Amino acid sequence: MAVVEIFLRKLNWVISDGTFLVYLAAINIVAAFLCAADKASARTKTKYRRIGERTLFIVSLIGGSPVMYLSMRMIHHKTHHKRFMIGLPVMMVIQLIVFIGYVWFFT
Repeated sequence: MAVVEIFLRKLNWVISDGTFLVYLAAINIVAAFLCAADKASARTKTKYRRIGERTLFIVSLIGGSPVMYLSMRMIHHKTHHKRFMIGLPVMMVIQLIVFIGYVWFFT
């Protein structure tokens, strides 16, 4: 139980000023917008330019993977691409491990 208490104390220090939470909220809003915009571009097949898979992965990598994955599942966008349906959950697990490691060792 002491380990959990120590971790929660360290976690509180990381998120106490709110900057990290604002960053996560902003990047996840951007991720949802990009996913929806790419889906709209794919459906209309108009002059609008599609958003590249590389861009979607970069936004996911810098913190937008949870909402990117959920929005892809909700609007059925790129659900046949194994890179996204396997890659995003794996990316979320790695991000969680890195975050826990950061909080534990560097705070």
